Amino acid sequence: MILPDKVSISEMESYGYKYDSRNKMLPIFKEKALELFNENIPVYLLFEDDSESLTHDEADIIEHFEKGYALAGIEELDWDCYCYINSFEKIDSKTINMKQKIDKVFNDLLIDLLIDACNENSIAKVNVNISPEQALDLSKIKDDIYQFLCSLISQTNKE
Repeated sequence: MILPDKVSISEMESYGYKYDSRNKMLPIFKEKALELFNENIPVYLLFEDDSESLTHDEADIIEHFEKGYALAGIEELDWDCYCYINSFEKIDSKTINMKQKIDKVFNDLLIDLLIDACNENSIAKVNVNISPEQALDLSKIKDDIYQFLCSLISQTNKE
């Protein structure tokens, strides 16, 4: 695996943030965090107590590092998709439009799942073929959706 920045997982763990097989967070420094955030990739602020927080704007990232925290992070699946999409020598407008559509579908689905979970206190009522146990694990759902969407991008580019 190619890491997104010049910081290792063992350095991240020494910092206090443990690599978890569920979210598979990869460590990044400030410059890479800002770059990826500006590419609309979810960036997390990593803390020494093994917690993280999703960034909402560039100011979050800048403030995090100004406070003396050393690392941010990106989930491995997001990094893999980013690398895949950017691996094309020439990205045409059709590919860019497809990625924007996929991002919208993905975001809408997650929002629908979260709204249903909050309103009904039961994700089992969502019109998706998943069990209640699977529904509670949104990171697994995100992984499955992203894998599907990446394969869709791949098929679109072959056409």
